[in-house]
Amino acid sequence: MKLRLVLAALVATGLFACNENKKEASHIHVQDSVAHQHSEKQSQLVLNEGKKWKLDEATRSNIDSIKNTVRTAATSKEKNYTKIASDLENDANRLVSQCRMSGRDHDMLHLWLESFLSDLKQLKSSSKEEQPMAFAKIETQVKEFGDYFE
Repeated sequence: MKLRLVLAALVATGLFACNENKKEASHIHVQDSVAHQHSEKQSQLVLNEGKKWKLDEATRSNIDSIKNTVRTAATSKEKNYTKIASDLENDANRLVSQCRMSGRDHDMLHLWLESFLSDLKQLKSSSKEEQPMAFAKIETQVKEFGDYFE
């Protein structure tokens, strides 16, 4: 009986120590990540020294899908915002999964995408009365995308 208690205590101590190490490592990683973000990322979308940011072909194709979904929805007489949100979510998921960009172009794309996804989440969770306004925000974002990206 004593042996079982000792073993249980050792296992519990080992698991606790392992979890603490993971938390510590995770904490350090988060701190490094935050420091990295502050030094290299901006909080606001800007041009690249007066020029538009470059996209790779896969990203451009996926952005075109998002634009097409928004354009089709905007011109539709009967708007099914639940379907529109679902279609945009599929487009965004494909964009993220196929993203191979890097560098500052990538950082700016993700800055735009974070805002877009936030507005998409709002569209999905809005009441029927709020959905037209939430969709209008997405429409504006998609139109402004061309101001910053080629």
